[in-house]
Amino acid sequence: MFWERFEKLCNEHNITPTALVNKITNSSSNATVWKKKLPKTDYLIEIANYFNVSIDYLLGRTPMPIILKEDKAHKKLIYREYCTVKSTPHVIALLDILGTSNRLLDENTEQECVENIFDIHNLILSLSKEKNDMEKDLKLPSNSIKYNVFSDSVVIAIECPNSADCFVLISKLSALVSSLQSNIFLNKKYLIRGALCYGNLYIDEHTVIGSGLVTAHYLENKTAIYPRIIIQPELQNDIRLIMENNSHLSQIYISDPDGAIFINPMFFITEINDLKKGYNIINELFCDETADKKIIQKKCWFKKYWLNTGLKIIKAMPQYAELTQNAITIEECFETIDGEVQKTSV
Repeated sequence: MFWERFEKLCNEHNITPTALVNKITNSSSNATVWKKKLPKTDYLIEIANYFNVSIDYLLGRTPMPIILKEDKAHKKLIYREYCTVKSTPHVIALLDILGTSNRLLDENTEQECVENIFDIHNLILSLSKEKNDMEKDLKLPSNSIKYNVFSDSVVIAIECPNSADCFVLISKLSALVSSLQSNIFLNKKYLIRGALCYGNLYIDEHTVIGSGLVTAHYLENKTAIYPRIIIQPELQNDIRLIMENNSHLSQIYISDPDGAIFINPMFFITEINDLKKGYNIINELFCDETADKKIIQKKCWFKKYWLNTGLKIIKAMPQYAELTQNAITIEECFETIDGEVQKTSV
Protein backbone atom coordinates (compact mmCIF):
# COMPACT_ATOMS: atom_id res chain seq x y z
CA MET A 1 0.00 0.00 0.00
CA PHE A 2 2.84 2.44 0.86
CA TRP A 3 4.53 2.18 -2.54
CA GLU A 4 1.23 2.59 -4.40
CA ARG A 5 0.44 5.76 -2.43
CA PHE A 6 4.03 6.99 -2.84
CA GLU A 7 3.93 6.53 -6.65
CA LYS A 8 0.52 8.23 -6.85
CA LEU A 9 1.73 11.27 -4.90
CA CYS A 10 4.90 11.49 -7.00
CA ASN A 11 2.83 11.51 -10.20
CA GLU A 12 0.58 14.23 -8.80
CA HIS A 13 3.63 16.36 -7.94
CA ASN A 14 5.46 15.75 -11.25
CA ILE A 15 8.46 14.00 -9.78
CA THR A 16 9.59 10.43 -10.36
CA PRO A 17 9.69 8.08 -7.35
CA THR A 18 13.39 7.38 -7.98
CA ALA A 19 14.22 11.09 -8.06
CA LEU A 20 12.43 11.75 -4.79
CA VAL A 21 14.00 8.72 -3.09
CA ASN A 22 17.41 10.00 -4.17
CA LYS A 23 16.56 13.50 -2.93
CA ILE A 24 15.51 12.23 0.51
CA THR A 25 18.09 9.46 1.07
CA ASN A 26 20.93 10.43 -1.29
CA SER A 27 20.65 6.96 -2.85
CA SER A 28 18.25 6.02 -5.65
CA SER A 29 18.78 2.32 -4.86
CA ASN A 30 16.48 2.72 -1.85
CA ALA A 31 13.56 2.81 -4.30
CA THR A 32 13.94 -0.94 -4.84
CA VAL A 33 13.97 -1.51 -1.09
CA TRP A 34 10.88 0.64 -0.48
CA LYS A 35 8.87 -1.37 -2.98
CA LYS A 36 9.21 -4.39 -0.66
CA LYS A 37 9.38 -2.86 2.83
CA LEU A 38 8.51 0.37 4.56
CA PRO A 39 11.05 3.20 4.80
CA LYS A 40 12.50 4.07 8.19
CA THR A 41 10.42 6.37 10.36
CA ASP A 42 12.67 9.38 9.67
CA TYR A 43 12.18 8.93 5.94
CA LEU A 44 8.39 8.51 6.36
CA ILE A 45 8.31 11.85 8.17
CA GLU A 46 10.30 13.52 5.38
CA ILE A 47 7.98 12.07 2.72
CA ALA A 48 4.89 13.21 4.65
CA ASN A 49 6.36 16.70 4.98
CA TYR A 50 7.31 16.82 1.29
CA PHE A 51 3.79 15.97 0.11
CA ASN A 52 2.06 17.68 3.06
CA VAL A 53 0.08 14.53 3.91
CA SER A 54 -0.23 12.37 7.01
CA ILE A 55 1.82 9.25 7.68
CA ASP A 56 -1.48 7.40 8.18
CA TYR A 57 -2.33 8.16 4.56
CA LEU A 58 1.08 6.93 3.36
CA LEU A 59 0.56 3.65 5.23
CA GLY A 60 -2.96 3.14 3.89
CA ARG A 61 -4.74 3.68 7.19
CA THR A 62 -6.99 6.42 5.87
CA PRO A 63 -8.51 6.78 2.38
CA MET A 64 -7.86 10.52 2.01
CA PRO A 65 -4.71 12.59 2.52
CA ILE A 66 -4.66 14.88 5.51
CA ILE A 67 -2.71 18.14 5.19
CA LEU A 68 -1.50 20.56 7.79
CA LYS A 69 -2.50 24.17 7.68
CA GLU A 70 -1.57 27.03 9.94
CA ASP A 71 -4.22 28.41 12.27
CA LYS A 72 -2.79 31.92 12.62
CA ALA A 73 -5.40 33.01 15.15
CA HIS A 74 -4.28 30.37 17.65
CA LYS A 75 -0.62 30.13 16.53
CA LYS A 76 -0.73 26.40 15.88
CA LEU A 77 -0.93 23.79 13.14
CA ILE A 78 -4.22 21.94 12.67
CA TYR A 79 -5.29 19.06 10.47
CA ARG A 80 -7.89 19.26 7.74
CA GLU A 81 -9.03 16.85 5.08
CA TYR A 82 -7.44 17.28 1.69
CA CYS A 83 -10.42 16.51 -0.50
CA THR A 84 -9.37 15.27 -3.91
CA VAL A 85 -12.53 13.16 -4.24
CA LYS A 86 -15.30 14.00 -6.68
CA SER A 87 -18.77 12.57 -7.09
CA THR A 88 -19.50 11.42 -10.65
CA PRO A 89 -22.52 9.88 -12.44
CA HIS A 90 -23.13 6.25 -11.42
CA VAL A 91 -25.75 3.58 -11.76
CA ILE A 92 -26.44 2.75 -8.11
CA ALA A 93 -28.09 -0.18 -6.32
CA LEU A 94 -28.84 0.20 -2.61
CA LEU A 95 -29.83 -3.00 -0.78
CA ASP A 96 -31.19 -3.03 2.76
CA ILE A 97 -31.32 -6.34 4.67
CA LEU A 98 -34.70 -6.39 6.41
CA GLY A 99 -35.45 -7.71 9.88
CA THR A 100 -32.01 -7.22 11.37
CA SER A 101 -32.96 -4.61 14.00
CA ASN A 102 -35.33 -6.89 15.94
CA ARG A 103 -32.91 -9.81 15.75
CA LEU A 104 -30.00 -7.69 16.95
CA LEU A 105 -32.04 -6.39 19.90
CA ASP A 106 -32.99 -9.93 20.94
CA GLU A 107 -30.18 -11.50 22.98
CA ASN A 108 -31.26 -14.96 21.76
CA THR A 109 -30.71 -14.09 18.10
CA GLU A 110 -28.18 -11.26 18.23
CA GLN A 111 -25.02 -13.33 17.68
CA GLU A 112 -26.57 -15.38 14.88
CA CYS A 113 -27.75 -12.19 13.18
CA VAL A 114 -24.28 -10.60 13.41
CA GLU A 115 -22.73 -13.72 11.87
CA ASN A 116 -25.33 -13.81 9.08
CA ILE A 117 -24.80 -10.15 8.20
CA PHE A 118 -21.04 -10.72 8.18
CA ASP A 119 -21.52 -13.71 5.85
CA ILE A 120 -23.70 -11.60 3.54
CA HIS A 121 -21.05 -8.86 3.45
CA ASN A 122 -18.39 -11.44 2.59
CA LEU A 123 -20.64 -12.95 -0.09
CA ILE A 124 -20.94 -9.58 -1.79
CA LEU A 125 -17.28 -8.68 -1.42
CA SER A 126 -16.26 -12.05 -2.85
CA LEU A 127 -18.06 -11.52 -6.14
CA SER A 128 -14.75 -10.82 -7.87
CA LYS A 129 -15.35 -13.27 -10.74
CA GLU A 130 -18.82 -11.93 -11.53
CA LYS A 131 -17.48 -8.39 -11.25
CA ASN A 132 -14.53 -9.08 -13.57
CA ASP A 133 -16.74 -10.92 -16.09
CA MET A 134 -19.20 -8.01 -16.16
CA GLU A 135 -16.42 -5.46 -16.64
CA LYS A 136 -15.02 -7.48 -19.56
CA ASP A 137 -18.46 -7.95 -21.08
CA LEU A 138 -19.17 -4.22 -20.87
CA LYS A 139 -15.58 -3.30 -21.87
CA LEU A 140 -15.22 -1.27 -18.69
CA PRO A 141 -11.90 -0.38 -17.06
CA SER A 142 -10.84 -2.62 -14.18
CA ASN A 143 -12.54 -1.78 -10.84
CA SER A 144 -15.33 0.20 -12.50
CA ILE A 145 -17.84 -1.79 -10.44
CA LYS A 146 -17.50 -0.92 -6.76
CA TYR A 147 -19.04 -2.23 -3.54
CA ASN A 148 -19.45 -0.73 -0.11
CA VAL A 149 -21.03 -2.49 2.85
CA PHE A 150 -22.07 -0.79 6.08
CA SER A 151 -24.23 -2.13 8.90
CA ASP A 152 -27.16 -3.93 7.23
CA SER A 153 -26.91 -2.07 3.91
CA VAL A 154 -24.99 -2.63 0.69
CA VAL A 155 -24.19 -0.25 -2.17
CA ILE A 156 -23.12 -1.53 -5.58
CA ALA A 157 -22.27 1.13 -8.17
CA ILE A 158 -20.95 1.40 -11.72
CA GLU A 159 -19.50 4.69 -12.92
CA CYS A 160 -21.42 5.92 -15.95
CA PRO A 161 -20.04 9.20 -17.33
CA ASN A 162 -21.94 8.70 -20.60
CA SER A 163 -25.71 8.71 -20.03
CA ALA A 164 -26.17 6.86 -23.34
CA ASP A 165 -24.67 3.77 -21.64
CA CYS A 166 -26.96 4.09 -18.64
CA PHE A 167 -29.56 1.47 -19.57
CA VAL A 168 -27.03 -1.16 -20.61
CA LEU A 169 -25.40 -0.80 -17.19
CA ILE A 170 -28.79 -0.81 -15.46
CA SER A 171 -29.77 -4.13 -17.07
CA LYS A 172 -26.45 -5.73 -16.11
CA LEU A 173 -26.58 -4.40 -12.55
CA SER A 174 -30.21 -5.54 -12.28
CA ALA A 175 -29.15 -9.10 -13.14
CA LEU A 176 -26.39 -9.04 -10.52
CA VAL A 177 -28.79 -7.67 -7.89
CA SER A 178 -31.42 -10.30 -8.73
CA SER A 179 -28.88 -13.07 -8.23
CA LEU A 180 -27.78 -11.59 -4.89
CA GLN A 181 -31.34 -11.14 -3.67
CA SER A 182 -32.35 -14.75 -4.31
CA ASN A 183 -29.04 -16.05 -2.93
CA ILE A 184 -29.45 -14.12 0.34
CA PHE A 185 -33.07 -15.22 0.71
CA LEU A 186 -32.50 -18.91 -0.01
CA ASN A 187 -29.27 -19.26 1.97
CA LYS A 188 -29.66 -16.75 4.82
CA LYS A 189 -33.45 -16.37 5.00
CA TYR A 190 -33.37 -12.58 4.81
CA LEU A 191 -35.63 -10.39 2.70
CA ILE A 192 -34.12 -7.44 0.81
CA ARG A 193 -35.58 -4.03 0.07
CA GLY A 194 -33.85 -1.43 -2.03
CA ALA A 195 -33.65 0.82 -5.05
CA LEU A 196 -31.76 1.16 -8.30
CA CYS A 197 -31.16 4.67 -9.60
CA TYR A 198 -28.86 6.97 -11.59
CA GLY A 199 -27.06 9.82 -9.86
CA ASN A 200 -23.81 11.34 -8.61
CA LEU A 201 -21.72 9.30 -6.19
CA TYR A 202 -18.28 8.94 -4.69
CA ILE A 203 -17.54 5.39 -3.57
CA ASP A 204 -14.48 3.46 -2.43
CA GLU A 205 -13.84 0.68 0.08
CA HIS A 206 -14.21 3.10 2.99
CA THR A 207 -16.60 5.82 1.88
CA VAL A 208 -19.83 6.21 -0.05
CA ILE A 209 -21.49 9.62 -0.40
CA GLY A 210 -23.39 11.68 -2.96
CA SER A 211 -26.79 12.87 -4.13
CA GLY A 212 -27.33 9.52 -5.87
CA LEU A 213 -27.13 7.73 -2.52
CA VAL A 214 -29.64 10.17 -1.03
CA THR A 215 -32.03 9.40 -3.91
CA ALA A 216 -31.55 5.64 -3.52
CA HIS A 217 -32.08 5.81 0.24
CA TYR A 218 -35.26 7.86 -0.15
CA LEU A 219 -36.67 5.37 -2.69
CA GLU A 220 -35.73 2.40 -0.49
CA ASN A 221 -37.10 3.92 2.70
CA LYS A 222 -40.18 5.77 1.48
CA THR A 223 -41.29 4.22 -1.82
CA ALA A 224 -40.26 0.57 -2.01
CA ILE A 225 -42.24 -0.33 1.17
CA TYR A 226 -42.20 -4.09 0.46
CA PRO A 227 -39.24 -6.48 0.08
CA ARG A 228 -38.51 -5.39 -3.48
CA ILE A 229 -35.80 -3.42 -5.26
CA ILE A 230 -37.56 -0.69 -7.20
CA ILE A 231 -36.40 1.28 -10.22
CA GLN A 232 -36.13 5.07 -9.95
CA PRO A 233 -39.38 6.58 -11.36
CA GLU A 234 -37.42 8.78 -13.82
CA LEU A 235 -36.01 5.61 -15.42
CA GLN A 236 -39.24 3.63 -15.59
CA ASN A 237 -40.50 4.77 -19.00
CA ASP A 238 -37.25 3.66 -20.63
CA ILE A 239 -37.32 0.38 -18.68
CA ARG A 240 -40.83 -0.25 -20.00
CA LEU A 241 -39.53 0.23 -23.56
CA ILE A 242 -36.82 -2.33 -22.84
CA MET A 243 -39.46 -4.73 -21.49
CA GLU A 244 -41.55 -4.31 -24.63
CA ASN A 245 -38.68 -4.79 -27.09
CA ASN A 246 -36.54 -7.44 -25.38
CA SER A 247 -38.34 -10.60 -24.27
CA HIS A 248 -35.37 -11.87 -22.23
CA LEU A 249 -34.72 -8.62 -20.34
CA SER A 250 -38.45 -8.14 -19.81
CA GLN A 251 -38.36 -11.10 -17.40
CA ILE A 252 -35.93 -9.37 -15.06
CA TYR A 253 -38.39 -6.55 -14.33
CA ILE A 254 -41.91 -6.74 -12.92
CA SER A 255 -44.59 -4.03 -12.92
CA ASP A 256 -46.50 -3.88 -9.66
CA PRO A 257 -50.16 -2.78 -9.43
CA ASP A 258 -49.03 0.38 -7.62
CA GLY A 259 -47.10 1.46 -10.76
CA ALA A 260 -43.63 0.63 -9.45
CA ILE A 261 -41.20 -1.47 -11.47
CA PHE A 262 -39.01 -3.78 -9.44
CA ILE A 263 -36.23 -6.30 -10.09
CA ASN A 264 -37.41 -9.90 -10.24
CA PRO A 265 -35.47 -11.80 -7.52
CA MET A 266 -36.60 -15.11 -9.06
CA PHE A 267 -35.07 -14.36 -12.46
CA PHE A 268 -32.33 -16.98 -12.03
CA ILE A 269 -34.40 -19.60 -10.19
CA THR A 270 -34.89 -22.58 -12.51
CA GLU A 271 -34.84 -25.56 -10.12
CA ILE A 272 -37.89 -27.06 -8.42
CA ASN A 273 -35.85 -27.63 -5.24
CA ASP A 274 -35.09 -23.90 -4.95
CA LEU A 275 -38.78 -23.12 -5.27
CA LYS A 276 -39.60 -25.63 -2.54
CA LYS A 277 -36.83 -24.23 -0.34
CA GLY A 278 -38.18 -20.70 -0.77
CA TYR A 279 -41.70 -21.91 -0.03
CA ASN A 280 -40.55 -23.50 3.23
CA ILE A 281 -38.61 -20.37 4.25
CA ILE A 282 -41.71 -18.23 3.70
CA ASN A 283 -43.71 -20.53 5.96
CA GLU A 284 -40.94 -20.26 8.57
CA LEU A 285 -41.08 -16.46 8.38
CA PHE A 286 -44.81 -16.55 9.11
CA CYS A 287 -44.18 -18.73 12.17
CA ASP A 288 -42.32 -15.82 13.82
CA GLU A 289 -44.70 -14.25 16.30
CA THR A 290 -45.14 -10.55 15.67
CA ALA A 291 -47.96 -8.07 16.15
CA ASP A 292 -46.30 -5.46 13.91
CA LYS A 293 -48.76 -4.83 11.08
CA LYS A 294 -46.08 -3.37 8.82
CA ILE A 295 -43.91 -6.49 9.12
CA ILE A 296 -46.91 -8.74 8.46
CA GLN A 297 -47.81 -6.62 5.43
CA LYS A 298 -44.30 -6.98 3.99
CA LYS A 299 -44.27 -10.74 4.53
CA CYS A 300 -47.73 -11.11 2.95
CA TRP A 301 -46.63 -9.15 -0.11
CA PHE A 302 -43.53 -11.30 -0.58
CA LYS A 303 -45.43 -14.54 -0.01
CA LYS A 304 -48.02 -13.63 -2.65
CA TYR A 305 -45.28 -12.63 -5.08
CA TRP A 306 -43.23 -15.81 -4.50
CA LEU A 307 -46.20 -18.17 -4.80
CA ASN A 308 -47.60 -16.55 -7.96
CA THR A 309 -44.22 -16.21 -9.69
CA GLY A 310 -43.17 -19.70 -8.59
CA LEU A 311 -46.32 -21.14 -10.11
CA LYS A 312 -45.51 -19.49 -13.46
CA ILE A 313 -41.92 -20.76 -13.34
CA ILE A 314 -43.02 -24.37 -12.75
CA LYS A 315 -45.61 -24.24 -15.53
CA ALA A 316 -42.92 -22.91 -17.89
CA MET A 317 -40.57 -25.82 -17.15
CA PRO A 318 -40.77 -28.26 -20.11
CA GLN A 319 -40.53 -31.34 -17.85
CA TYR A 320 -43.49 -30.18 -15.69
CA ALA A 321 -45.63 -28.10 -18.08
CA GLU A 322 -48.05 -30.88 -19.05
CA LEU A 323 -48.08 -32.42 -15.59
CA THR A 324 -49.06 -29.17 -13.86
CA GLN A 325 -51.25 -27.55 -16.50
CA ASN A 326 -54.40 -27.88 -14.35
CA ALA A 327 -52.77 -26.81 -11.08
CA ILE A 328 -53.93 -23.43 -9.79
CA THR A 329 -51.56 -23.11 -6.80
CA ILE A 330 -47.88 -23.81 -6.27
CA GLU A 331 -48.82 -26.31 -3.55
CA GLU A 332 -50.79 -28.33 -6.10
CA CYS A 333 -47.76 -28.29 -8.40
CA PHE A 334 -45.52 -29.63 -5.64
CA GLU A 335 -48.01 -32.37 -4.76
CA THR A 336 -48.45 -33.41 -8.40
CA ILE A 337 -44.71 -33.47 -9.08
CA ASP A 338 -43.93 -35.34 -5.85
CA GLY A 339 -46.66 -37.87 -6.63
CA GLU A 340 -45.24 -38.47 -10.12
CA VAL A 341 -41.74 -38.92 -8.68
CA GLN A 342 -43.05 -41.52 -6.23
CA LYS A 343 -44.78 -43.43 -9.04
CA THR A 344 -41.66 -43.59 -11.18
CA SER A 345 -39.48 -44.64 -8.23
CA VAL A 346 -41.70 -47.66 -7.39
